[in-house]
Amino acid sequence: MDYAVRPARSALLESGKFPSTGGPAIFEDFDQIGGDCFRSGLISSHAGNISVRSGDSLIITRHGAMLGRLRPEDLVEASLDEEGEAKEASCELPTHRAVYSRTPARTILHTHPPHGIVLSLLGSRIVPLDVEGCHLVGEVPVLSAASPVGSLEMADIIAEALLEYRLCMLRGHGLFVRGETLSEAYCLTTAFEASARVSYLARVAGISTPSRECADGSTWAAPDGSPRPATPGNPEKPA
Repeated sequence: MDYAVRPARSALLESGKFPSTGGPAIFEDFDQIGGDCFRSGLISSHAGNISVRSGDSLIITRHGAMLGRLRPEDLVEASLDEEGEAKEASCELPTHRAVYSRTPARTILHTHPPHGIVLSLLGSRIVPLDVEGCHLVGEVPVLSAASPVGSLEMADIIAEALLEYRLCMLRGHGLFVRGETLSEAYCLTTAFEASARVSYLARVAGISTPSRECADGSTWAAPDGSPRPATPGNPEKPA
């Protein structure tokens, strides 16, 4: 189906069944962010997933859903309980459940930003070179899993990382971002990929920078002396 002939939003809202919590308003949020992710080149046609926590449940995109062309039936409500079944949910459901159970996340956005994926193949962390990346994103850890799609191992390491960070990369796979709202998660995702693009182009141009220094002159400093970012800035108030 071409975007030009896609059913109008009003028709979509009238045509489908919605999760018991949130209703049409939840769908509109998913639809907007999913479409933005596709149009921004952060995912391919059937890649990525989105979820929102709602009480003792979560609402997540269906396995195989096209985020750029979501329909109400593409939203699946699932229990936060790892024993609960949700056969139609994204295969990344175990990771979303683990993150919600261990972190203060209210929303999770998983995308495949191309420049970020390239950088994830080069080291154990991605440190911004640009000022906006330093301010909004900070250092992003790069994680490795033997089974990088839908595994319990993947769920465990991502949930652990997102307890401390708001963003993490799974090597060669993609970016996971937790946020208070989907808009916040999307803001961080786009800021990360824009910063990753700058870092990639700097490498292509042969530009070198101090490994512990950001573009604004600040340095990462953890208590043990290892590189670590300051608390990321407020994405609603970019520099």
